[in-house]
Amino acid sequence: MRPDRHHLRRAGFSLIEVLVSITIMVIVISFIVSFLGTTGSAAREASTRATIAKLDSLLQARFRQMVDSFNDQERKSLIRNEWTNITYAASQYLGGSEPAAAKKAFVKLNRYRGAFPQRSGDFGILGGSDVNPNASLWPASVPASHTAATESIELLYLILSKGGGTGAEAQIADSINPRHIKDTDGDGLMEFVDDWGNPLRFYLSPTRLIRPGGPYTLPTSQQYSLAKSLIATIPPLPSSATDFTSLFNQDPLDPRGALRLTNPFPASPGTGDRHFYNPIATFEQNYHTPDTWFAPLIVSCGADEALGLEDPTAASANRHAFVLNADEVGDNITNLQTGGGRP
Repeated sequence: MRPDRHHLRRAGFSLIEVLVSITIMVIVISFIVSFLGTTGSAAREASTRATIAKLDSLLQARFRQMVDSFNDQERKSLIRNEWTNITYAASQYLGGSEPAAAKKAFVKLNRYRGAFPQRSGDFGILGGSDVNPNASLWPASVPASHTAATESIELLYLILSKGGGTGAEAQIADSINPRHIKDTDGDGLMEFVDDWGNPLRFYLSPTRLIRPGGPYTLPTSQQYSLAKSLIATIPPLPSSATDFTSLFNQDPLDPRGALRLTNPFPASPGTGDRHFYNPIATFEQNYHTPDTWFAPLIVSCGADEALGLEDPTAASANRHAFVLNADEVGDNITNLQTGGGRP
């Protein structure tokens, strides 16, 4: 007697049912992976922002300490003319007949470069009787493994870790995640890194980010928007190069514009240009783009691990954070994106 086929038990799943189950599992797994990836990226970004904010706080403390020292030296020089190198600055970098305010402003600018270098060559200051105590921090020679990509942040680590009266060294040990301090190129010099393990970058004066064409030029709206995304506190984009000069001529070390007033910036370029330093191109390469705004910038490459900016150690004026690839800059993380960090 043949058994009733309706009473037979199924031995397994049909091929269609197996394929449907696999498809559902793939979809669920892809959602999970996507969610975890997004969550992980957000966590890395938050961790990197926290480290950069702490470094910015330490950097601003050191900057204020430097300004206080400047003010103290100025008070003394009014009585006993103890501020060294004013004469040297006038004879080598200015015309020699400038007011004392202009000479002092240039000395401040040069000492600022030596106090917070973004490349080892920035340690050099005016000379004469001045001695840069930070110059001894950098080794006379570095191992062959040393890379340009790590130099600016290695220098910032050395500057901040000295601490001085700010207690920076203790704060680095107590508040910076050990995961964010590494020697990625094996040259014996420690670096601050982001949560993706890539070295941060440090720009002393990111003026080519704000004015990518250099002096006499006005950035496009796209260039300005990109700069604004990394530096929230820059003024609104003006409509003319003349307005740009008047709005952006905000030197944190020369707030009254003594240098600008002493050596007026010509309305158009020419071979006889003189603005602090002659020629202008040499001044820009060594210090910053004239007639623009700047503040120290700390940058992480972000999730795409691509910087998109000219390296801080470059030889040209583009070392002031010139944009090489706008698409790569879009996810960069900085200390100036929230309106803080301005001296």
